[in-house]
Amino acid sequence: MEEALTAAGYTVENSELKWIAKNETEVSPDKAVANMRIMSNLEELDDVQAVASNLMITDAALEAFETA
Repeated sequence: MEEALTAAGYTVENSELKWIAKNETEVSPDKAVANMRIMSNLEELDDVQAVASNLMITDAALEAFETA
C-alpha cells in the first residue's frame, strides 16, 4: 500500500502492520482489568514493540481499570 501511494505521488509519513482481532472476547471487569494491566506492563518494556489482544474492553472494564 505504501509503495502504491508513493508511486501515485503521495507522501507517506508512517506505515505499520497491525493485528486486529476478528473475534473479540468479553470477560468480567475483574479479568479485563488484570489483562489490561498485563498489556500495559508489556508495552512499557523496551524490547516490546507492540501488544495485541482480542479482549473486548467494555465501558465497565475501562472504568474499573481507571479507578484501580
